[in-house]
Parts: sequence; structure tokens; C-alpha cells
Amino acid sequence: MTSSRVFLAVSRSSLYALVFLLPLFFLPITAEWLEFNKQYLLYAAVTLGMLSWILRVMVERTIIIRRTPLDLPLLLLGLVLLVSTLFSTDRIVSFFGISGAAAWSFIPALFYFLLFFLITQHIIAERQIRRLLGFFVAGAFLSAAYYWFRVVNPVQMPNIFPAWNTISAVNSRFGMSLVIPLLLALARLTDKGRERSFR
Repeated sequence: MTSSRVFLAVSRSSLYALVFLLPLFFLPITAEWLEFNKQYLLYAAVTLGMLSWILRVMVERTIIIRRTPLDLPLLLLGLVLLVSTLFSTDRIVSFFGISGAAAWSFIPALFYFLLFFLITQHIIAERQIRRLLGFFVAGAFLSAAYYWFRVVNPVQMPNIFPAWNTISAVNSRFGMSLVIPLLLALARLTDKGRERSFR
């Protein structure tokens, strides 16, 4: 396998790992278990994916960027966010966010844009889209299963595990009840796509 293909595989694998781990990931050693840790998981996966993409461009000495109808609107949104951050009364908070609201600032938004870029550049073929959705379905299904395991509570869990679920501090049995059938419907759609592709 050439170095270019290795870097391509690393970029795609970082996306697959991110969508699978994001619903499940938490660290019990931090003060905020869920959002803070998931945010840094996103940063790590996107950084790895972008570095691999840059290295592949350097190896191939060619830049190929796939365009989408959302490119211009997202670019304008990013510029608006940057300008509002620069003129904010508290630039530090506007750039980096604060504990409990880390997702609503410029740096997280920048990583969301980079994630969109990585997906549009690396998840192209139908089988790649199905695989990405499959990893997401698997991770979300395990997260929902964990929630219902804690609701039933057949055994006493150590304090290093979240009290209810691995997605949010807000716990809604109705909302989590909808997760599994929605995931099954999504999985069924990917199966139908596979059936069509092999006919």
C-alpha cells in the first residue's frame, strides 16, 4: 500500500471512529463527563483526519477539492462567526467557550466546518456512506442500550460510569425510547441501499 493510500485510510478511519465513539465516549476523570470530553474527541479525530489529508496532498503534489452547494453558505457563516468573535466583548469566551457551553464558540464551529470538509472529501461512494452510517448506528445503539441498562439497573455500577446515559445529562425515557426504532429504520435504509447496489 502506498503512503498516499495509507493517509487516505487514516482520514476515513478517523471519521468512522468518530461517529462510532461520539455517542459512547466519556472520561470519568474530568469534572464534566460528557460534552467536554466529546468535544475533545471531535478535535482529536478532525485534527488527525486533516493532518492525514495534508500529508496525502504533499505526497501526491495535487489538491483535489470536491465542491458542494453548501460550501459558500458555510464560508459566509464562518466569516460572520469570525467577525462577531473578533468584536465580542469577551473574545476568550467567544473563541474557546466556557465549561458547560463549550460547543457554542468559534473554535468548535471551526472544527464542525473542518468535519464537513473531511466528510465531503472522503465519504463519496455509496458503500462509504453506508459504512459511516453503520458505525453511527452501532455506536448510538450501544449508547441507547446502556441507558436502558441503567434504567433497569440489574447490578450496581461503579461511580466511574455515567449515572444515566452517555449522550446528555438530560434524561428522557420517551426520547431514548425513540432512539432504537429510529436506528433500526436507518439501518434498514442502508440495507435497502446495499440490495439495490448488488442487483
